[in-house]
Amino acid sequence: GLVEVLVETGGVLLQGKGVNFPDTDLKLPALTEKDKLDLAAAVDIKTDYISLSFVQRPEDMRMLADLAGPVGKRPMLIAKIEKPQAVEAFESILELSDAIMIARGDLGVEMSVARVPVLQKRIISQTNAAGKIVITATQMLESMTHNPRPTRAEASDVANAVWDGTDAVMLSGETAVGEYPIETVRTMRHIIFEAERSRPPRREVFSGSSSPAVYALAAASVDAANELNATGIIVITLTGYTAQMVIQRRPTVPVIAIVSDTRLMNQLALLWGGKPVALPWSDNTDDFLSEVESLLTTQMLIKQPGPIVYVSGSTKLRGTDYIMKIGGSIVGSN
Repeated sequence: GLVEVLVETGGVLLQGKGVNFPDTDLKLPALTEKDKLDLAAAVDIKTDYISLSFVQRPEDMRMLADLAGPVGKRPMLIAKIEKPQAVEAFESILELSDAIMIARGDLGVEMSVARVPVLQKRIISQTNAAGKIVITATQMLESMTHNPRPTRAEASDVANAVWDGTDAVMLSGETAVGEYPIETVRTMRHIIFEAERSRPPRREVFSGSSSPAVYALAAASVDAANELNATGIIVITLTGYTAQMVIQRRPTVPVIAIVSDTRLMNQLALLWGGKPVALPWSDNTDDFLSEVESLLTTQMLIKQPGPIVYVSGSTKLRGTDYIMKIGGSIVGSN
């Protein structure tokens, strides 16, 4: 069809660009027929994550979940928050998602740009409290699309996202079409490193955890690691949930998540500060724990001597459900 528009502020319009309708509740399906075919193909090749753009309502994520398959056998689902309707229904959308992406570019077009920083902090805080992954995206180092150095404001933007509690920061046009993709990644890494090194102490997180036992266990493991000056927390987890609840508290030591398959390992790679490792479950619990210790040593996952905190949620290993124990010093070696 044909749409007539009135140009109020002129500029260059290129082919293939998106069109935004601020303050408009679009009565469009979340997934087109082509989207459904693409989703089926992505599920078939065991994609780690599927991200849905322009989510407006919880039903959009519910439709995606129904088509993607059962939890644990499908990709993890990311809801991109870039519409006012999604902001209004955020709690329900969060409940139906495995991860959240704050797509600040379109969000700043759909809503007042002055609200974006406030919404970013609120969305990160709520997602942290739910123990889920949150990604901050769009225009983080935008000037590096054509320049080898970022602005001071952009450096502050990346650092503040880290301090807000984001699990990951994402580059878009800077690396997709930019002139300095490698320099951009290197710069972002350096900013993140400096921000993490001076990160303020983690404030108390109030969780909407569906498993109080896991929440209490995760809190105890982080407290124990702090009191003992531990050099690492080892989380044995079937679904990754226990690792998410431990990392939710932003411990100051490495968190090694031991999972049973490589797909879950890949999916947990987005978690803040976590190092997921795949190790097939063993029928013998003692043998399995010995394999874990051997893995820590050979892969040099623990680099400093000192106590190690082991924690396990619900697993298939006999005698390891909801336990925490303190282990001796293990230091990796070549």
